[in-house]
Amino acid sequence: MPKIRDSLYNVDIYEGFELVPHRYDLGHDPGGGGSDLFTKLVGQIRPSVIVEVGTWLGGASITMAKAARDLGLDCEIVCIDTWLTDSSMYRGGVHECMASKHGYPQMYYYFLSNVVKHGVQDYITPLPLQGEYGAQALKEREVLADLIYLDAGHHEEYVRRDIENFLPLLRPGGTIFGDDYYVWGTGVAQAVDREFGNNIWRYDWDGSDERLRKDRFWVRGPKLGEG
Repeated sequence: MPKIRDSLYNVDIYEGFELVPHRYDLGHDPGGGGSDLFTKLVGQIRPSVIVEVGTWLGGASITMAKAARDLGLDCEIVCIDTWLTDSSMYRGGVHECMASKHGYPQMYYYFLSNVVKHGVQDYITPLPLQGEYGAQALKEREVLADLIYLDAGHHEEYVRRDIENFLPLLRPGGTIFGDDYYVWGTGVAQAVDREFGNNIWRYDWDGSDERLRKDRFWVRGPKLGEG
């Protein structure tokens, strides 16, 4: 049973939850959440605690949860996100994926629906907080993660802050990684390069959009096959 979840909630957050019909399932294309990198890292590291920062519809966390389940791991994935998205979703009017009710986004319930639909609610613990507050909540509980995945705000300053906030929560010898690195100087790449220099390795995405494949993910930790 999830131990971190028990320290965060005094009720079963999934009890009585009813699926919300929607057409935004895992978002694997072009979201990257279905990449085999997630499965390979879980298989190599065999984590007991994974922290994901920036969850959206749950593609990556559900992929990792299924990998942990298939391996029979006792693993808890803490997903930190506000599920409020960003300003891009309000260009030209609120985007339909927000499922806004009385002006408030309902994306969190889409995420929960995906988790329950794929049967991994025993592995995934949502924590609806901004990154810095989520990091503080885990720090207060002395949580250390074997694997940390960063995929929240992509501006250089946001990524830098997420690295600073969550790197102290990484267990010695653990792996921290993220999405949307690429080779042409994104804000993600700028922040990661400033923090880690050449001490990362990159991984191509195996999705269908060729523009989004090369050097899609950055990883700070043992290379596959070396852990």
